[in-house]
Amino acid sequence: MLTQLEITSREPVLDGKSFGAVGPYETLLGSAQFAVDPNHVLNRPIADLGLAPVDAQGHVTFRAEVYLLKPVVPSRGNGNVFYHVVNRGRKNLLTVFNLAGGANLPTTAAQFGDEFLMREGYVVAACGWQADVPPEAPDNPDLMTLDVPVIHGVTGPVGCEIVVDDRVKEHSLGSRYHIPYEVANENDPNAVLTVRAYPYDEPEVIARDRWSLGRLADGRPSIRFSEGFEPGLIYNLVYTGKDPCVMGLGLAATRDFLSFLKYEEREENPLCEGLGALPIERVYSFGSSQSGRFLRHLLYLGFNQDEAGRQVMDGVMANVAGGARGSFNHRFAQPSRHSSGHTDVFYPTEQFPFNDLPQADSVTGETGGLLDRCEAQGVTPRIFYTNTSTEYWNRGASLVHTDVGGTQDVVLPECVRVYHFASTQHGPGEIPAGARQTWPPNPVNFRYVLRALLVAMD
Repeated sequence: MLTQLEITSREPVLDGKSFGAVGPYETLLGSAQFAVDPNHVLNRPIADLGLAPVDAQGHVTFRAEVYLLKPVVPSRGNGNVFYHVVNRGRKNLLTVFNLAGGANLPTTAAQFGDEFLMREGYVVAACGWQADVPPEAPDNPDLMTLDVPVIHGVTGPVGCEIVVDDRVKEHSLGSRYHIPYEVANENDPNAVLTVRAYPYDEPEVIARDRWSLGRLADGRPSIRFSEGFEPGLIYNLVYTGKDPCVMGLGLAATRDFLSFLKYEEREENPLCEGLGALPIERVYSFGSSQSGRFLRHLLYLGFNQDEAGRQVMDGVMANVAGGARGSFNHRFAQPSRHSSGHTDVFYPTEQFPFNDLPQADSVTGETGGLLDRCEAQGVTPRIFYTNTSTEYWNRGASLVHTDVGGTQDVVLPECVRVYHFASTQHGPGEIPAGARQTWPPNPVNFRYVLRALLVAMD
């Protein structure tokens, strides 16, 4: 549960501008403290939770950064919390639904766009859920982070894939700008580096004396290859890591933050200030790409029910997630790595079950459906799956609405709708498409459709 919410900053939006009948908005920044019982049945799916240190009450504690964009008078809103599952620590909900310019901490008129969500009266909320995201990164300030316990003394294999655009001699062991797992022994003779040209080529082992493990200037664990990593080639390092974090606590942080906003009628809840009662009727969640896969994973593991047995999310919009989940909840998980056409093809992304209703996997012998736990708990939300053509090529999107073999369509649950933005790419485009490029992007802007679908869901 969320044990303490501390608001550290409260600023008026656009100098106190009034958004129609809803009135002015304010931006709240802060952090939430959480404590979960590792023996509670709803928390048991979290990998390694039972190995984490506990407090005097036997609870595992952790902290997340939180963000709220709310009407100054919450009762003048539309009764909805619109939760944004941040993508690698970055916010883009206003970019999508307000047609705004991108910003992790929007403050300007351009960054609030046409103000659609404000005029409609939504409370916009976000919470850090990915524990390897740093607070700041090059070209990415104001990232949202999650601080979770590590399991000291535990070691195990960690896979690091490196593909570069320009030749470099040293590279972080983490994905993108994220914090890598620590190396147990930099001189480990059993660490292996391989290279291949194409994803399913036979890898060639690079001799151990041609590369070394160390740290970048900013302190992140790294690999140094004196001959230089060649652009386009796929390099894979497997090393022994140590002290994994309990990455799956991001699922509990999401659940408990939303439960607090929806149900806790006390002054500490910013949506309850001065009212004595909560004006919140529904919680909708939106996640795109990695974040959409996170929502599918959350539903699969049963985290739409809080520890008091109450439903958390009433509606879910999982955008461009395909039929996939991700590397969100296992030892040495790396949530930002996912199988793509050329890179990271062996990281867990497409995982059975793909479909909401129970199916059988003839390869593994597994049976089940994505919504089995939700159905058993009686907390299944309304769900919109939206995908572009990209996800049909590279994210198993057809498996959302076919059998495992892809031979026939299946019946969808009553609560589910599936939409395909035909002939579009993974992210919405714009007209004009920008500077001339060798391969110009698709200009179709499906943000308007997502906005219409939010209205339809409500």
